[in-house]
Amino acid sequence: MSVDCLPAAQVAAVIHRGSYQGMPALRQAFEEWVVAAGHDPGDRVRVLYLQFGAEPELEVPTAFLAEGSRDYVTEIQIPLVAA
Repeated sequence: MSVDCLPAAQVAAVIHRGSYQGMPALRQAFEEWVVAAGHDPGDRVRVLYLQFGAEPELEVPTAFLAEGSRDYVTEIQIPLVAA
């Protein structure tokens, strides 16, 4: 396992609650919104899995685990290029 630090960035962010099924459509709509709002998006979208499911053998701390996919919490961040 490795830990890397992401560089600081100003981002546009959206929180998604629920299963990952709707994530592709949400991400596309969010990317379109960022451009329509007049922002210049960076080239690397960040996806943070804040609450999720995991196999018991992974020994993930329970604070991060959701009881079911309806309880997943995911944040999508689009870094914004400074003008």
